[in-house]
Amino acid sequence: MTKGLKRVVLALAVCFAGPAVAQDNGIAIAKSADDGYFASFGPTADGTLNAARAKCRSEGGEDCLRVRWCFPAGTSGAMTYLEGGEITRVTFMCGMSSEAVLARTLAAQCAANTAMSQCRLMAVWSPAGNETQPTTPLGKNTLEVPEGATRQRTVPGRIDAGSMQ
Repeated sequence: MTKGLKRVVLALAVCFAGPAVAQDNGIAIAKSADDGYFASFGPTADGTLNAARAKCRSEGGEDCLRVRWCFPAGTSGAMTYLEGGEITRVTFMCGMSSEAVLARTLAAQCAANTAMSQCRLMAVWSPAGNETQPTTPLGKNTLEVPEGATRQRTVPGRIDAGSMQ
């Protein structure tokens, strides 16, 4: 193989290895009985799920359940909704390619299920594990967070059910 060809092959290998290296962590979600949710990021399911549950318990959560593991983490999020118009629920989605794809997927889930209403994207986690304020509205059958509005949460990851009204 010539030197030039070796360099091209090496450069292509480096280009394609970059995304795989950036995606070496998964996301784990633990949820408490009072709808608090806690995320951790790491390379293994069991260890990362245990870390999420430990976060939940350290914040005073009781009956902390390991509810979701996704590898690679991708863009992930938490959505609240009313079920049957009266019970607040939380669902999680992970492994999405962007916040826009995450929001469209959750909005489609909400629109397709007649028992779900007032859907709201509450948290978005980047592939690097940073939690951000959602910026993409969910659309039909949802509560959109007005631009510049802040959520009321007493504990990181804890949902204030009163904010769903």
